[in-house]
Amino acid sequence: MQPQMMMAPEPAKHSTRNIVVFLVVVAAHIIGIYGISVGLTDILIDKVLGNIQTVQIEAPKEEEEKPPPPPPKIDVVPPPFVPPPEISIDLPVAESSTALQVKTTDRPPEAPPPPAARKAVSVPPKADTRRGGITKPEYPPSVRRAGGEGTVYVQIFVLEHGRVGDARIQTSSGHVKLDEAVVAEAKRSWRFTPGTEDGKPVSMWVTVPIVFRLTD
Repeated sequence: MQPQMMMAPEPAKHSTRNIVVFLVVVAAHIIGIYGISVGLTDILIDKVLGNIQTVQIEAPKEEEEKPPPPPPKIDVVPPPFVPPPEISIDLPVAESSTALQVKTTDRPPEAPPPPAARKAVSVPPKADTRRGGITKPEYPPSVRRAGGEGTVYVQIFVLEHGRVGDARIQTSSGHVKLDEAVVAEAKRSWRFTPGTEDGKPVSMWVTVPIVFRLTD
């Protein structure tokens, strides 16, 4: 028997070549697709945006205010000159001087003196005997036993209806009991015809003396 020579299998070489070819083809396709996509994009941009123009719109300018036209000139014609009429007035010189002399020599009349103030007619109150008048108080026993005597001057304020409004001692008798007895009696019992001014009853003061004697 003859020995047989062993040969390396060729299918392995073919598979490597096929892979390389496949990769080259794939890379070529990728490059072609990329170039096509870039070219188409530029073409689309040129076609769509190439005719677009930027137009700047300016805002309308405001019309400048024109100054008002000057007023029309008016020719002023002066009125014709008319001379004033001549008027002559004859004034009597003598009469005017006389009148001036009279006015300067006359003096204003003196004011009359003011009328004298009329004094009202005053009538003092009087004891009204029809209503009891002025009664003398009872002699205080203690003063009588002590032998006290004296005169009390009492001021009485007589009201418009004749009653006593107030009573006060003007001059004391020297004995307090006598003074107090007179004041109490005046306020309690005395009645007067009221005093008057110009015939009208008015309230006024009047002084009344009351005498105390042991012989009373």
